[in-house]
Amino acid sequence: WYQRRVRASKCDGRYAAYLYLKRRGYVVKPAIAFGGHFLVYDGRPGDVHAKYVVTVVTTPTIRGVEVNVARRCAESVAKECLLVQVVGEVTEETVGRVEVRCISVGRWRAERDREK
Repeated sequence: WYQRRVRASKCDGRYAAYLYLKRRGYVVKPAIAFGGHFLVYDGRPGDVHAKYVVTVVTTPTIRGVEVNVARRCAESVAKECLLVQVVGEVTEETVGRVEVRCISVGRWRAERDREK
């Protein structure tokens, strides 16, 4: 579904992130209702719950408030927030070869994260 839509329009960083996640064996679905770009599953969506809500970042920097919004949206639906940054210009020729960086963002919870 996503491949057809993007090929019909111009390539962007979201398609590069989509390819990156698919090539690593994840099942990738749209996450518009969850406040992100994609939901990422470790298995079949009917068998497992999504692990991440992915927000794709195509700018060199991201503001703290944007990180916080993405994290809070993911946490409100009991998912981890995965920020995926696409580095460089994405064209039809480079879409599968651009550098992609991922970082999982969460909040520190004293009862869960405190060292015992």
